[in-house]
Amino acid sequence: MYQAIASNAPTTLLSADTICMIFGAGARPHMHVARDRSGELWLYNYNPHKCPREDDTGMWCLDDENGHKAIELPEWMFPEVRWEDMQALLIINSNQEV
Repeated sequence: MYQAIASNAPTTLLSADTICMIFGAGARPHMHVARDRSGELWLYNYNPHKCPREDDTGMWCLDDENGHKAIELPEWMFPEVRWEDMQALLIINSNQEV
């Protein structure tokens, strides 16, 4: 099971089997969840950052595409994750060490 590591966030759990099925070899012991300005929720296998302000896309970005993946999650998941957050929410596989 993957669960959020934040004082306000143990509300949503994701099955490790689901993560592995989606990401395959790209699944990692720790993942990140972030919400775009539009409300779309994304799961990343590497820590994303907000795209540069000059782009003003209202999206999170990954530094490169080499093995970095993102999948869209249902918007109702992780209600505590907001665009205004400074960092993506770290979630870990509670069956593995980080």
